[in-house]
Amino acid sequence: SVADLIDLWKPRHISCEETIYVQNFKTAQIMGAARGAALSAAAIRKLPVFEYAPLRVKQAVVGFGRASKEQMSQTLAQMLQLPEVLPFDQADALGLALCHALTWIPEA
Repeated sequence: SVADLIDLWKPRHISCEETIYVQNFKTAQIMGAARGAALSAAAIRKLPVFEYAPLRVKQAVVGFGRASKEQMSQTLAQMLQLPEVLPFDQADALGLALCHALTWIPEA
């Protein structure tokens, strides 16, 4: 579960994608439930949550907000010297983490 992963890895922040519009009702339900579980687990552990728009993530990683999923995956593989290109869902998650690492400014 998300809670188990948070307990295992002990992150100091949670970054997630801002809510996006999807046309398929079933997909919206699944994404909403997953998002709710993640935000709930973070809130229980008093972890700050940072939300990023997909365009901002792509801008931070690729340098172009309208980059394709293929470009995101390829750029991340090159940047991090990965042996192969990541599946899109993994690239999205890694892109969010990298976007946060590159743009977060600690409060004084």
